[in-house]
Amino acid sequence: MTMTDAPVDIAQYLSTVYLTLPIPISIERLSGGEINYVYRVSFDKPIAEFAGAHSIVVKISLGTLASIPEVKFGLERQMIEARAMSLLTPTSTGLSLPLSFLNPYSHVVTPSLYHYSSQNNIIIMQDMGSHPDLQQFLLDRTTTNHDACTLGELLGNYLSHFHTFTKDNISKLRPYFTNNAARTLLQDIFYSDITSVISLSTLPTSQIAKLAEKARFFGIQGTLDQSSFTEVIKMGDLWPNAILIPQSRQELIILDWEFCDVGNPAIEVGHFITFLYLIANFPSSEKGTIEGMNNASIFMKKFLQTYIEKFVPKNAKAFWEDMQVMIGIDILIEAGKGRWCSIEPCMCEGECLLVEEEGTKKRKICVKKIVEVGIELLEGRKGVLEKVLCMDINIMN
Repeated sequence: MTMTDAPVDIAQYLSTVYLTLPIPISIERLSGGEINYVYRVSFDKPIAEFAGAHSIVVKISLGTLASIPEVKFGLERQMIEARAMSLLTPTSTGLSLPLSFLNPYSHVVTPSLYHYSSQNNIIIMQDMGSHPDLQQFLLDRTTTNHDACTLGELLGNYLSHFHTFTKDNISKLRPYFTNNAARTLLQDIFYSDITSVISLSTLPTSQIAKLAEKARFFGIQGTLDQSSFTEVIKMGDLWPNAILIPQSRQELIILDWEFCDVGNPAIEVGHFITFLYLIANFPSSEKGTIEGMNNASIFMKKFLQTYIEKFVPKNAKAFWEDMQVMIGIDILIEAGKGRWCSIEPCMCEGECLLVEEEGTKKRKICVKKIVEVGIELLEGRKGVLEKVLCMDINIMN
């Protein structure tokens, strides 16, 4: 059996939960587990307790970020992730909830929950396998425009249905999904972290402070206007890395619901749109292709058109305004990470805005164009959101 750096003896723990379970043949830590300690546990035969599967995934939380142990992330969020899997997947081991989500889109799936222990802070869940994530799928040279359009429509249908269902039942669901741990973490390391990026610009100090305060306030309120926004249950961290595309290219697997929370659907949609926009316009030089950028744009448009056709917010104008601010904040945060750059050589007029490229300390990339778009969105300038989305918002209201 493969040795691991797991904070608990996984094999021993499994043997106490499932008395007849055979000894695992391997336990491997999965990459990408920045929030939790995540492991794939494999067996040499199908296991009845796990619907005949040969493997499971075990998530362990210590109340901190696995990648940055000094950053706290309350254990409450693991219980909410377990509840989300119970809500979304009928085959999950039941946690008591007042109702279940009936998913009419069978090609969008979430993992089944097999076991959750609040005492040990461990989740045992269905292993969905190893598949390309959405960004890899969109940038794959074999992905067609039709593939991107079809899956964009599928996700738009699913998310609008989920948001509508939870909006209509929010009073019943709110006590089970209010995620204060996620809100605290996001406020501390996300909404309050844009000053350094905006400071790269030539804006006056007073304007930088004003925009930083706007972002901080937006994070606390979850909207620009609390009287106008709609409450739903959000997945909470919907971005391309949380969506896997199996080989059939007809399914979507949505993972990692620890940020699931009661909140504003414009934040959910805006957060997701941010990454599609960046893939479509500013992919890293090694990964970007014209075909992949076009796929991302097609996916984004079809997803958003489908979502807006089906989901009716309390106030459409407030929805778009909140989405614009969310995309602006997200773009600025991402600009500072050095993940994105223009596919063409830098053509800046005047001084560039340079940040270290992610994964290297030897090369810097210019993010001036990205920062400018983020600032314009955060400022609330008219016409900028339409340009980012490549569509007329008035037609969609």
